[in-house]
Amino acid sequence: MNEGKKLLTMLLIMAMVVCFIGCGKKEPQITGKWVCDDGKEYFDLYSDGSGVIVNTNTESEDYLKTLPLTWIAEGERFKVNVDFGSMGASSVSFAYALTDTTLTLIYDDGTEKKYIKEK
Repeated sequence: MNEGKKLLTMLLIMAMVVCFIGCGKKEPQITGKWVCDDGKEYFDLYSDGSGVIVNTNTESEDYLKTLPLTWIAEGERFKVNVDFGSMGASSVSFAYALTDTTLTLIYDDGTEKKYIKEK
C-alpha cells in the first residue's frame, strides 16, 4: 500500500508541474491585425507566413491600397517581402519589439513605427 501512495503522490506532483507549465506566461503572438498608430495603414499577418498590407491613405493609387506579402520573424529581425504585382517585389528587414498589444518596427537608422494589435 505504501508503494501505491508513493506512486500516486508522484503522479499528482507531475500533473501539477504540467499544469503550472501550461499556465505560465505565453509569448506574444505576431500573427493578427496590426494597425499603424498614425492610422494610415494596417497589415494582417497569418500563421502560414503570408499576409496583406492595406494602405488607408485616400491619396494612394488604387493598385497600392491592398498588397500581398510574405513575412518571417527570425531572431531579432522581422523580414517582409511585399508583392507589387507587375512592378515586382520589395523586401525589407527591421529590428522589432513585440508585446501582446504593440509591434514596433525599428528601421536601421533608428526610426520607429508603432502598430497596435486589433482584437
